[in-house]
Amino acid sequence: MPDEWRYRGQTISSEQIAFLRRFIAAHPDSSRWKLSRQLCEALGWKQPNGALRDVVCRGLLLMLERAGQIELPPVRRHIRGQRRNARPRPDPVLLDTTPLARPLGEVVPVEQFIERARAYLAATEADPGRMRDNSRVVIVGSFCEQPPLGLIKTVERAGCYIVDDDFLVGNRFLTRDVPLEGDPVRNLARTFVRHTVKNSVLYEEDPAGKRALVRERVEAARADGVIFAAASFCDPALLDQPMLRAGAEAAGIPCIAFRFAENTGQFQQFREQAGTFSDSIKLWGAA
Repeated sequence: MPDEWRYRGQTISSEQIAFLRRFIAAHPDSSRWKLSRQLCEALGWKQPNGALRDVVCRGLLLMLERAGQIELPPVRRHIRGQRRNARPRPDPVLLDTTPLARPLGEVVPVEQFIERARAYLAATEADPGRMRDNSRVVIVGSFCEQPPLGLIKTVERAGCYIVDDDFLVGNRFLTRDVPLEGDPVRNLARTFVRHTVKNSVLYEEDPAGKRALVRERVEAARADGVIFAAASFCDPALLDQPMLRAGAEAAGIPCIAFRFAENTGQFQQFREQAGTFSDSIKLWGAA
């Protein structure tokens, strides 16, 4: 094993690694996120604007852990990984089970929910199911009301894999944890303003921001097209839809749009639209 390690042009000596081991042992109750911030505070690792270099610090700690030099606290979050699981490949489990699984975390102890989430992820990996020649789509505009499960299932059965969406966005509105240290109101407000999922209920200061939003989501999800599915009378989604769709069409992204009601019981028209859309992507997407 080498006596020194290199990270971002800096040399990490064996004495510094020994210090990191003692520091981790002295903070047994800290999460990985909190540990990196505590280490930055202790060593004065800050950016010119005064912000902590905790992201760089976490990268260093992960490198040393993978090399077997230190042992970090166990990972405490598995829920966001469930959504990332859909990004690299089509969903191994149809999406209509998601509304049943996510609210469980609101009615059972968090430890029990994490245990069940781990079991769920293990089951999806163990039995990926038969691969289908479906198109990968992003559904946009369904944050006002949860679409009926029958509508979600109809879109999937019509030949579409839903690889990103804004269903139940309130359960994942914040993209990072609210800091526990300091003024809780200020921490919550700062996180809400700076670290939230981009959608139509938030103010966008960049005039071209919303036109680029769909393209960014499609690229991140490696999707083939977009379905704008807004609830009837959902003004934020309906008002934003022309800008979002214009941005998608300018980027050459195939898209369709329809409206639904929470009590919708007839899905044949949606099946025909989604099926035709999926077929057109497969037939003409490479043209």
